[in-house]
Amino acid sequence: MNTDLQKILNDIISKYGESILSDPKRMAALFADLAQDISKPQKTAFIKCLEHGFAQVLKNVEKTERDNCKQRLAQKLHDEEGLDIVLCEETLNLLEEVMFGKVKNTKNKKNVCKKCNKELQEEWIVCPFCTNSVEKQKTSSAPGSVLSSGSGNVWYGTNLINPFPNPALNNNQPVKNTKLTMSEVIVFIIMIGIVCVIFLAIALLFDFLLNVLF
Repeated sequence: MNTDLQKILNDIISKYGESILSDPKRMAALFADLAQDISKPQKTAFIKCLEHGFAQVLKNVEKTERDNCKQRLAQKLHDEEGLDIVLCEETLNLLEEVMFGKVKNTKNKKNVCKKCNKELQEEWIVCPFCTNSVEKQKTSSAPGSVLSSGSGNVWYGTNLINPFPNPALNNNQPVKNTKLTMSEVIVFIIMIGIVCVIFLAIALLFDFLLNVLF
């Protein structure tokens, strides 16, 4: 979370009141003056949150349901605006913090696929959405979850614990490479040549013995 942007937002809300969160155009104008050093993606994500009315949504949600609500809103922002999912989550956390004060984070950081930005589970070694190899990271997904519909219309009912039932993958072992190397091919050809020479020598010796004896 960008603490500089958070400080700017706290100053803006302190001066103009929380109603400024329902006026994204005015907030964008204030950002142009007060947040010139803040990266554009962070400012854009926050303005998009205000345009979608997320401030009012969080305000109307019970505190116990706020985490689940933020997760849904972050996914919505990612799907509709094409923003990075991690950036969306951080922006929702920032919005919550400037609205309600510092909130203790009771969840672990999510593990997200670097290729398709879909949420992953700790047991996965391959992303079932884009088949990209992923690193094991801590995830905030609930334990014991076996089936998921994924996001959108992708792979409904995918087995989350074992999306690819390959024995080698289950044991975290690399698949053995069965291709011959160039050196192995050369050795194989030389061995065949030696065997052919031996058979030829035997045939010549046999022919010589027949000529001598008969």
